Amino acid sequence: MTPNIIRRKLAEKINNSPAWLDKLDDTEPGHYGLQDWSVELSEDDLTVNIGKRTFYFEHAQFCFDVMLMSSNPEDGSFCSFSRDAKGSGTFDFSHDGMDVLIEDLNIYVNLDLFSEALD
Repeated sequence: MTPNIIRRKLAEKINNSPAWLDKLDDTEPGHYGLQDWSVELSEDDLTVNIGKRTFYFEHAQFCFDVMLMSSNPEDGSFCSFSRDAKGSGTFDFSHDGMDVLIEDLNIYVNLDLFSEALD
């Protein structure tokens, strides 16, 4: 598998990883109703060390729509957010060598939803 294919496969898996949903548990304020989410990470923003089976990325866009203060649209406030994120992790190859498997994914993103208003 070529380095470009490895980067492409890793970027696709990072973009679709449930680890992003886990990060929303760290949202401030903590009461929200998730409506939708997506991640955009270009393989050009992904650095891979094949020998050590590690990767690092930056400039991922984590976009999500939430209902703040209540999951009920009548009581809460609907807001859309986009946050720049970076991360790192480890990977391995599948038994047949045709795929990459993320073993560990660490995501670093500011999820204080009102921090923009304070800047």
